[in-house]
Amino acid sequence: KFMKDFEKFSLDQFPLRDAFRRIIVSPLYEKLSSSPGLSAEDKAYRGIIALARRAGCEVIYLNPGDRIICGNMKFDCVYPSSEEAIADENDRSMVLLARLTDFSVLFTGDSSASCDEAVIRCLFDMGVQEIDCLKVAHHGAQTSTSRELLEAFDFELALISCGAGNSYGHPHEALLQRLEDAGCKVFVTARSGQVTVRIGDGKVNVREYR
Repeated sequence: KFMKDFEKFSLDQFPLRDAFRRIIVSPLYEKLSSSPGLSAEDKAYRGIIALARRAGCEVIYLNPGDRIICGNMKFDCVYPSSEEAIADENDRSMVLLARLTDFSVLFTGDSSASCDEAVIRCLFDMGVQEIDCLKVAHHGAQTSTSRELLEAFDFELALISCGAGNSYGHPHEALLQRLEDAGCKVFVTARSGQVTVRIGDGKVNVREYR
């Protein structure tokens, strides 16, 4: 609802500055400020960015190769580049590689498998050969997470966020089969509830709520 009706909200109703000092945005949305003929979704994104600026938040556009450091954690932007021309809104999702000591996670947003070639290429350019954990894209949709991506980085864990009994049928059986074939240990919030991954003393522990 907020995405559709953002223009009706005031800063008092949506106090961004109280919650966030900075907002990280895909570089593709930087072009929205001057683009004519925007879709309703793009107008909503543009409105959120304008609202954040009015609230005093710093808006940061990340490109591949950019890095955010939070204490011992590092987040590297992998995809997309500001040079990309992407029509599908899901494929504009930012892909981030998070690293904490020796543990790494690939966050893939809602990107489809059509993005994976560019993601793989960028990660190889960064010298990445293995990644411990994959946050599976788009709630485990059939069109997400290609076999090529799974084979490229030998993920041990795969986490899928989706609601029980969702109307989309996520996660899709074909996607689950790809994960099984790749040797991933899979956790799905629809079955496990909250999934917590704890890293410490050289060990990785996964806790399910249920």
